[in-house]
Amino acid sequence: MYDIEIRLKGSQFDWVIENNTIATVNGFQTLILTSLFKNKRASNDLIADPFYQGGHPSSVFDTNGSTGSLLWLYINKGKIDLQTIQNIKTTCNTALQWMIQENIVKDIDITIDVVNNGININISLYANNSDNKESYTIFVNTFTN
Repeated sequence: MYDIEIRLKGSQFDWVIENNTIATVNGFQTLILTSLFKNKRASNDLIADPFYQGGHPSSVFDTNGSTGSLLWLYINKGKIDLQTIQNIKTTCNTALQWMIQENIVKDIDITIDVVNNGININISLYANNSDNKESYTIFVNTFTN
Protein backbone atom coordinates (compact mmCIF):
# COMPACT_ATOMS: atom_id res chain seq x y z
CA MET A 1 0.00 0.00 0.00
CA TYR A 2 1.51 3.32 -1.05
CA ASP A 3 1.04 6.44 1.04
CA ILE A 4 2.68 9.81 1.66
CA GLU A 5 5.83 9.42 3.75
CA ILE A 6 5.94 11.39 6.98
CA ARG A 7 8.85 11.69 9.41
CA LEU A 8 9.42 13.22 12.78
CA LYS A 9 11.30 16.52 12.46
CA GLY A 10 12.10 17.92 15.87
CA SER A 11 8.85 17.55 17.78
CA GLN A 12 6.50 17.53 14.77
CA PHE A 13 5.69 15.20 11.91
CA ASP A 14 6.03 16.51 8.37
CA TRP A 15 5.75 15.25 4.81
CA VAL A 16 8.99 14.10 3.25
CA ILE A 17 10.03 15.97 0.08
CA GLU A 18 12.60 14.36 -2.22
CA ASN A 19 13.66 15.88 -5.55
CA ASN A 20 10.82 18.45 -5.32
CA THR A 21 8.27 15.65 -5.02
CA ILE A 22 6.27 14.35 -2.07
CA ALA A 23 7.90 11.04 -1.13
CA THR A 24 5.82 7.89 -0.87
CA VAL A 25 6.24 4.79 1.22
CA ASN A 26 5.00 1.25 0.67
CA GLY A 27 3.63 0.11 4.00
CA PHE A 28 1.46 1.10 6.90
CA GLN A 29 3.70 3.49 8.84
CA THR A 30 1.86 6.66 7.77
CA LEU A 31 -1.50 5.12 8.68
CA ILE A 32 -0.15 4.04 12.06
CA LEU A 33 1.46 7.39 12.89
CA THR A 34 -1.60 9.45 11.96
CA SER A 35 -3.93 7.04 13.74
CA LEU A 36 -1.94 7.12 16.98
CA PHE A 37 -0.64 10.69 17.09
CA LYS A 38 -3.63 12.66 15.81
CA ASN A 39 -5.20 13.69 19.10
CA LYS A 40 -8.77 12.47 19.37
CA ARG A 41 -11.10 14.61 21.45
CA ALA A 42 -11.87 13.07 24.85
CA SER A 43 -15.49 12.40 25.71
CA ASN A 44 -17.34 14.08 28.59
CA ASP A 45 -17.12 10.91 30.70
CA LEU A 46 -13.28 10.94 30.45
CA ILE A 47 -12.79 14.70 30.94
CA ALA A 48 -15.79 16.71 32.12
CA ASP A 49 -14.50 20.18 31.24
CA PRO A 50 -14.74 20.71 27.45
CA PHE A 51 -11.81 23.16 27.61
CA TYR A 52 -9.47 20.29 28.53
CA GLN A 53 -10.90 17.62 26.20
CA GLY A 54 -8.14 18.20 23.66
CA GLY A 55 -8.41 16.99 20.11
CA HIS A 56 -6.84 17.93 16.81
CA PRO A 57 -8.47 20.90 15.00
CA SER A 58 -9.47 18.58 12.14
CA SER A 59 -11.67 16.67 14.63
CA VAL A 60 -14.35 19.23 13.87
CA PHE A 61 -14.88 17.41 10.53
CA ASP A 62 -14.95 13.95 12.14
CA THR A 63 -18.59 13.84 13.19
CA ASN A 64 -18.48 10.27 14.54
CA GLY A 65 -15.17 10.75 16.40
CA SER A 66 -13.56 7.71 14.81
CA THR A 67 -10.10 9.02 13.89
CA GLY A 68 -7.10 9.67 16.06
CA SER A 69 -6.33 8.35 19.51
CA LEU A 70 -6.46 9.26 23.16
CA LEU A 71 -2.77 8.40 23.57
CA TRP A 72 -2.17 12.01 24.62
CA LEU A 73 -4.08 11.27 27.84
CA TYR A 74 -1.44 8.76 28.97
CA ILE A 75 1.88 10.31 27.95
CA ASN A 76 3.64 12.97 30.03
CA LYS A 77 1.55 11.86 33.00
CA GLY A 78 4.22 10.60 35.34
CA LYS A 79 4.91 7.07 36.49
CA ILE A 80 4.50 4.11 34.18
CA ASP A 81 2.34 1.56 35.98
CA LEU A 82 0.43 -1.52 34.84
CA GLN A 83 -2.82 0.42 34.45
CA THR A 84 -1.13 3.04 32.24
CA ILE A 85 0.41 0.31 30.08
CA GLN A 86 -3.00 -1.37 29.69
CA ASN A 87 -4.64 1.99 28.86
CA ILE A 88 -2.00 2.68 26.20
CA LYS A 89 -2.43 -0.79 24.65
CA THR A 90 -6.23 -0.43 24.57
CA THR A 91 -5.99 3.10 23.18
CA CYS A 92 -3.62 2.03 20.39
CA ASN A 93 -5.78 -0.96 19.51
CA THR A 94 -8.90 1.21 19.36
CA ALA A 95 -7.16 3.82 17.20
CA LEU A 96 -6.10 1.18 14.65
CA GLN A 97 -9.38 -0.77 14.48
CA TRP A 98 -10.57 1.24 11.49
CA MET A 99 -7.93 -0.59 9.43
CA ILE A 100 -9.73 -3.88 10.11
CA GLN A 101 -13.17 -2.33 9.52
CA GLU A 102 -12.00 -0.96 6.15
CA ASN A 103 -10.47 -4.35 5.19
CA ILE A 104 -6.95 -2.93 5.00
CA VAL A 105 -5.66 -5.59 7.42
CA LYS A 106 -7.23 -8.69 8.93
CA ASP A 107 -5.67 -8.52 12.40
CA ILE A 108 -3.63 -6.29 14.68
CA ASP A 109 -1.38 -7.34 17.55
CA ILE A 110 -0.02 -4.77 20.01
CA THR A 111 2.44 -5.24 22.85
CA ILE A 112 3.95 -2.61 25.12
CA ASP A 113 7.48 -2.79 26.56
CA VAL A 114 8.74 -0.40 29.22
CA VAL A 115 12.26 0.81 28.40
CA ASN A 116 14.18 3.46 30.35
CA ASN A 117 11.81 6.45 30.78
CA GLY A 118 9.50 5.48 27.96
CA ILE A 119 7.75 2.68 26.16
CA ASN A 120 8.04 0.74 22.95
CA ILE A 121 4.70 0.29 21.24
CA ASN A 122 5.12 -2.87 19.13
CA ILE A 123 2.52 -3.21 16.39
CA SER A 124 2.07 -6.16 14.05
CA LEU A 125 -0.39 -5.87 11.17
CA TYR A 126 -1.53 -8.97 9.29
CA ALA A 127 -2.40 -8.58 5.60
CA ASN A 128 -5.90 -9.48 4.40
CA ASN A 129 -4.88 -11.50 1.40
CA SER A 130 -1.99 -13.53 2.85
CA ASP A 131 -0.19 -14.57 6.00
CA ASN A 132 2.24 -11.66 5.60
CA LYS A 133 2.90 -9.58 8.67
CA GLU A 134 4.42 -6.10 8.93
CA SER A 135 5.83 -5.06 12.30
CA TYR A 136 6.58 -1.59 13.61
CA THR A 137 8.03 -0.31 16.88
CA ILE A 138 7.37 3.22 18.05
CA PHE A 139 9.37 4.55 20.99
CA VAL A 140 7.65 7.14 23.16
CA ASN A 141 10.15 8.80 25.49
CA THR A 142 7.85 11.02 27.49
CA PHE A 143 7.46 9.47 30.91
CA THR A 144 9.07 10.46 34.17
CA ASN A 145 9.34 8.07 37.09
